[in-house]
Amino acid sequence: CMAIQDKFNRTNTIYKITKDIDLEGSALTIPSGCTIDFQGGTIKNGTVTLNNTKIIPSGCNILEYITATIEGGYKEGQMLYDNSLKKMKLWNGTSWVNLDGTALS
Repeated sequence: CMAIQDKFNRTNTIYKITKDIDLEGSALTIPSGCTIDFQGGTIKNGTVTLNNTKIIPSGCNILEYITATIEGGYKEGQMLYDNSLKKMKLWNGTSWVNLDGTALS
């Protein structure tokens, strides 16, 4: 829905999510270099395209905050909990690795 995209229109900005955002099947593109700071809300029902995006809280299980399809890339240094691996992982700018920088297994 265009009204939601209009709210995400500035690069290098911190966007605080305090309530649920229902994309109603549409796509939301996060501008380059932004931080999405979840403070009680979620993003669901559509596609979110990240663009060198940082997610707060760092180390969260992203599935608790974004149930929409996630495309694009995280900001280098992003830490997230991986449900299937049952551990934290780190985005090194190219791929997901263990927190110590070694390859995920």
